[in-house]
Amino acid sequence: MDVIQAIKSRRSIRSFDNDRPVEDDILKEIITCGTWAPSAHNRQPWRFVVIRDPKKKEMMAKRSRWAKFLTKTPVAIIVVADFSRRRKVSGDDVVTHFCIQDTAAAIQNILLAATSFGLGTCWIGDFDEEQLTEMCNIPEGWNPVGIIALGYPHPDFKTGTPRRKALEEVMFYETL
Repeated sequence: MDVIQAIKSRRSIRSFDNDRPVEDDILKEIITCGTWAPSAHNRQPWRFVVIRDPKKKEMMAKRSRWAKFLTKTPVAIIVVADFSRRRKVSGDDVVTHFCIQDTAAAIQNILLAATSFGLGTCWIGDFDEEQLTEMCNIPEGWNPVGIIALGYPHPDFKTGTPRRKALEEVMFYETL
């Protein structure tokens, strides 16, 4: 699958085939793709914690309003960012955490790589940061920024055709 096809076919999947585990070699390749994301000053401020333990996924789901499906997800990847390296831009605090942009790029790479392997994903932003920090022994200065649900889509799961705004509504030249 080429990158354009992966971009246009990727969907948020919330129903997985629990009888089909995600192979470690594929999981490692997908996370490797995350590490190839761009990062400011090449700091690569990310870490990826792979969760397969059903009890941990259940604990995470209980503390989330929108991610109850985590209990039926083969793999959850907690993406963690190094917040300890703050950087001022031109003496201003407008952008203090390039690590958010960096980890977002890494997450998108993971979503697209998973799609190319026929896996489904869902980027989850609704989580209990304190719980994940404690559960995964995340050191001070590092913070969870997202969870990726990962697995083969359930055979009965059907995705609709996504709606996208027309290019004329979102693309402008020179001024908005």
